[in-house]
Amino acid sequence: HIKSDNLAIEVVTPGQIFNEFSSGAPDVAAIRDFVKMIYDRGTPENLIKYLLLFGDGSFDNISEHENNTNYILTYQSENSLRPTQSYVTDDFFGLLDDTEGGSDGLIDIGIGRLPVTTDEEAQEIVDKITRYGNPEAMGDWRNIICFIGDDEDNNIHMRDANTLATFIDTVYPSFNVQKIFLDAYPQVSSPRGESYPEVNTALNNRINSGALIINYTGHGNERGLAHEQILSMDDISSWKNKNRLPLFITATCEFSRFDDLDRKADGEIERKTSAGEKVIL
Repeated sequence: HIKSDNLAIEVVTPGQIFNEFSSGAPDVAAIRDFVKMIYDRGTPENLIKYLLLFGDGSFDNISEHENNTNYILTYQSENSLRPTQSYVTDDFFGLLDDTEGGSDGLIDIGIGRLPVTTDEEAQEIVDKITRYGNPEAMGDWRNIICFIGDDEDNNIHMRDANTLATFIDTVYPSFNVQKIFLDAYPQVSSPRGESYPEVNTALNNRINSGALIINYTGHGNERGLAHEQILSMDDISSWKNKNRLPLFITATCEFSRFDDLDRKADGEIERKTSAGEKVIL
């Protein structure tokens, strides 16, 4: 980023921040306070723009056992009993105005996390991000935006996906839009449940051929997208898209959850796997 984007970079460890902002004790608020200090001291010509959290996190910010992945602490919602109100979010670190805090407010900076746990994972994901800007990674696939809509809930997900697709097609006609809506494909019943094998094929073909953005709207969990598993670990492992890495946006539940120290969600694995990799999720 120093060479390509002319950005001023500062690398700081959690230990350094804790020493200055929480008397040496691990505290997720200390990281936010550190970022807010830089934000408050900024000038119009010299404002903090981005925060990269380079390390995995877990819902357990306290224990120090060897299997805990809390390398960079996480903000957890107060409610842990209702699934729709229990969440982890890094937005906490970017709510920096005086009237903001917790999970309330408007994000003031760009925030990203690379949930790596080893030096090897860190090097691999940095190599992938660097490779994304190389000449061999350019191509007409970067003009393609793919919208995927789930078939549940009275078709609301397909309607939402279609609204987005229509907006892009109308306002940004230079992009080619592809739609993969589940109800447009035959559903297959088997002892294992319902499935859309042709949707899996269409999505895998699009990933391997390349797309600037893959946008999914619908149900999901840590093990795949949609009840019919239109994207699973088997699909991810089959991808051959080394120089055609899409931006993957998922309006869904838990697919990219990274704070479960007992298992990795498919979205977290996608960021790390050597076979297929999206740039951001």
